[in-house]
Amino acid sequence: MNEDADTAGTVADEIRSAIKLRSAWYIALGVVLIFGGTYAVLRPLAAGYAFTLVVGWLLIFAGGMYVLNSFMARSGGGFLWRLLLAALYIVAGILMLSNPFEGLGALTIILALVIGMGGVFRLLLASSLKGVPGVGMVFFSGIVSIALAILIFAKWPDSSQVAIGVIVGINFVFSGMSILGVALDVRQLASS
Repeated sequence: MNEDADTAGTVADEIRSAIKLRSAWYIALGVVLIFGGTYAVLRPLAAGYAFTLVVGWLLIFAGGMYVLNSFMARSGGGFLWRLLLAALYIVAGILMLSNPFEGLGALTIILALVIGMGGVFRLLLASSLKGVPGVGMVFFSGIVSIALAILIFAKWPDSSQVAIGVIVGINFVFSGMSILGVALDVRQLASS
């Protein structure tokens, strides 16, 4: 049992040192997430539309990469399957770009899953960061993410057009606050 406490203390010390070395970057990331999240909450339809466009283009890009991969690794087998996968990605991307508001419905479900799992991972991260200053914000951020995922599922599909913008915005704000809180606490601890 004592070895576990020593290991946890060593890990916490290593994390504190890493955050202290790069605290300015963590602070900048926290601030950017807070401002970006605030914008998304205030302009949810614009944020949802932008998110859908980004996903659409990413799908088309990924499909193009699968086409290249299919021809580059043609002798490796699975050529037809790779081409079909490429076509799936490209068609999904084109549909997303041609009907961005309809694509929000599908993305809303995917986003709910991602935010919910992100919340679970933050809770697990917080439990492994015992002894690191500001870890309570990481835990709180995990709880908020799980609650937001549940809210998305409860209101789907009625709120799909604004859900992504609002939920991503809230998630960014709380993630930014947790990153900023940990960085400032570690920085303050290091200066005292």
